[in-house]
Amino acid sequence: TPAISELFSLPPDVKKIEHVDDTKAKHAAKFVMHLEDHTAGNLLRYSLLRNENVKFSGYRRPHPLENKIELKVHTNGKISPKEAVKQACDNLCTEFIKMKEAFLMQVKEFKGEGK
Repeated sequence: TPAISELFSLPPDVKKIEHVDDTKAKHAAKFVMHLEDHTAGNLLRYSLLRNENVKFSGYRRPHPLENKIELKVHTNGKISPKEAVKQACDNLCTEFIKMKEAFLMQVKEFKGEGK
C-alpha cells in the first residue's frame, strides 16, 4: 500500500505529466499523468473524443497501487496530440466554469435572492 504522502505529492525529480511520442503510429502520443485516477482519465478521454481532429483517445490505470494514468491520443495530423490535450483541458475548464455559474445561480434562486 502506498504511503499517504505518495497520493498527494510528487518527488522533486518527477514531472506531473510526461509526454511520449508513439514510435509506431504517426500523430499519436502517450501522456503519463501522475497523481491522477479514473476521474481525470475519463473526463479527458470524453473531451478528446468530442474533437473532430482526434481519431482515438483512451486511458488506462496501469496498476491499482500506482497513482497514475496513461492517456493515449491519436489525431488526424491537423493538430498534434499535445495540442489536442491542451484543447480538451481548456474545454473542460470552460465547462466547469459554466457549471459553477449555473449552480450558484440555482442556489441564489433557491434562497430567494435571485428575484
